[in-house]
Amino acid sequence: MKRHFLMTIAWVGFLASHDFTATAKPDEDPSQSKEDANKTENAQAEEKQEAKKAETKTHRVEREAFEIKVTLDGIFESSRMKEVSISTKSWGELLVLDALPQGAEVKKGDSLVTLDLEKIDEKIKALRQDLVILELDIQISKADLKLAQILSPMELAALKRRNEETQEDLARYLKIYKPFNEKSAALSLKSFKDSLSYAQEELRQLKKMYEADDLTEETEEIILKRAENAVARAEFSLEAAKIRNQETLGFAIPREDINWRETAKQNELALNAALKIKPAELEKKILESKKLEQQREKIVQNLARLEQDRKDMKVSSPAAGTVYRGTFDAGKWSGAAALKNRLRKGGSLKPHEVFMTIVASKPLFIRASVSEKSLRQVKASAKGKIKTTAYPELRLEGTVREVSKAPTAPGKFGLILDVSLPPKGDQVLPGMTCSIEIVSYRNDKALVAPSSAVFAEDGNPDSRYVHVIREGKKPLKRKVKVGKESGGKTEILGGLKRGQEILVEKPKK
Repeated sequence: MKRHFLMTIAWVGFLASHDFTATAKPDEDPSQSKEDANKTENAQAEEKQEAKKAETKTHRVEREAFEIKVTLDGIFESSRMKEVSISTKSWGELLVLDALPQGAEVKKGDSLVTLDLEKIDEKIKALRQDLVILELDIQISKADLKLAQILSPMELAALKRRNEETQEDLARYLKIYKPFNEKSAALSLKSFKDSLSYAQEELRQLKKMYEADDLTEETEEIILKRAENAVARAEFSLEAAKIRNQETLGFAIPREDINWRETAKQNELALNAALKIKPAELEKKILESKKLEQQREKIVQNLARLEQDRKDMKVSSPAAGTVYRGTFDAGKWSGAAALKNRLRKGGSLKPHEVFMTIVASKPLFIRASVSEKSLRQVKASAKGKIKTTAYPELRLEGTVREVSKAPTAPGKFGLILDVSLPPKGDQVLPGMTCSIEIVSYRNDKALVAPSSAVFAEDGNPDSRYVHVIREGKKPLKRKVKVGKESGGKTEILGGLKRGQEILVEKPKK
């Protein structure tokens, strides 16, 4: 090993001490040797250039098909779907006895659900009876009103007449009877006073006469005794007359005065009250009659609604198709699980609740959603290729019918596509899913460059440029006009030609 090392050292020294520069041999052409040297140098330069190119990533600009695609997920939906609900207006108890299962095929008019009608029938019967009773009440009320309309004026006239008579009686009493009674009482008292005075005077005259005449004492005594008795009776009668006079003036006449006045006042008040009450009573009877009419109308309306509700509770299919339990919302079928127990015997439904949907298998359309980012790339009338999830081999084509003008969800807009199914497309059913590929733009001869090779000016993103490769020179910065961008590629509308090479990345400083 040591010997080998020494030999290596000696060989290196030998090479260093000799000049091995190539020289032309005596029989060789010097010009030929120079040409060979130039070729060698060119080859080396090309090798260096190729090595440099290998280090620098470039792209040759060519024409090719350029397109913008939007891929969406969609759901097949029937254009002919009829939701089924029970739109009762007054009846809320919808008890299920039986219902058709999921997937049942029906014709228009077929029964879908059987409901318990016993309670509503009882209610209808009760309302009909109430209506008959109310009709009788209305007849009685009308007869009573008619009678009141006849009697009320007569009763008012009688009260007016009675009041007038009482007022007349009071005036006559105050003018005639009261003064007369007072005068009569005074005259009666005076009469008894005069009678006493006459009796006393007669007794006095008798005594005076008997003192001078020749009558016997027995006769005188008898006559005088009779005269004395007459005076005593007159005195007593006068005393009684005084009492009656006091009774008449102090009690009878004042009380009679009060009675006359009160009677007159009562009749006046009765008349005034009747003038207000009688019309009010008559109006009340009219209103009561109208109220009964309104009650009848209300019962008639309730009865009509109940009878209509009963008809609506016989649920028949609005169209021919397949029974789906639940609803379709934006193409998605839902609600079957929640309705499972409610659509069996003993279950309960709610008025106006959609519990079934009758779906026709054709025609179909596709409902999808597009992100806000891709919204500008999808327009109405755009064409799309459709691939069904269930049958990948079945390829369909569709056309965008409309794009929603308002978001259907945050960052999402609704999309509807019309699709034509081939004769073998009957297996595609509403609710199935699919993928949609929409080509929103296509240029079969577009000049295309990698988007990474197209740069924007600092501070002016609308000004775009590329670096064009030049033979033996530094890359040239050149402005370009760009079109669409998609899939990492940019459409070049101006500034470059086919076959030019550009840098994929910015050159290093």
